[in-house]
Amino acid sequence: MERFYDERMKALEGVDDPASRLVITIRSGLPADDDDEEVRLLCALGGEAARNTVYAVLLTALFDRQVAMYQAILEMGRAQGVFELASDSLKIARNLVALEDAYGYRIMAGHPTLDHDATAELILDYARLATAHPLVKET
Repeated sequence: MERFYDERMKALEGVDDPASRLVITIRSGLPADDDDEEVRLLCALGGEAARNTVYAVLLTALFDRQVAMYQAILEMGRAQGVFELASDSLKIARNLVALEDAYGYRIMAGHPTLDHDATAELILDYARLATAHPLVKET
C-alpha cells in the first residue's frame, strides 16, 4: 500500500507546480499493466473487505489518504491561481481516487483498449474539466 501513497508523495518532492503534481499523481496511481502484483493484491483485499474488518479498515485508510493527497494538490493549485475548481476539492479528489480504482480494475482484467496510458488520459480528461487547466502529459 506504500506505493499508492508514500511512494507517490516521495515522487512529488521538489515539484512545486500544482499541475505537474496532479499529472504525476494521476499517472502513478494506476497499475503498470495487467501483471502488476501489488495491484492484484489490492484487488483481492477489496474483494474480501466486506467480510474482513481489517481489510476494510486498511483500504478505507488508503482511500482517505489518497483523497487527502489529491485535495492538497487541488487546494494548492486553487490558492496559486493555477486551478479554477469546478466543484468542491473534496468531491474532485474522491472522484479522482474512484476513477483510479475503477480503471485499475479494468487494466487488471486485461481490457483490450484500457492500458495504463489510455486510462491515465481518461482520468486527466476529468481532471482538466475539474480544474480548468490543460494538464499536459508532461508538464
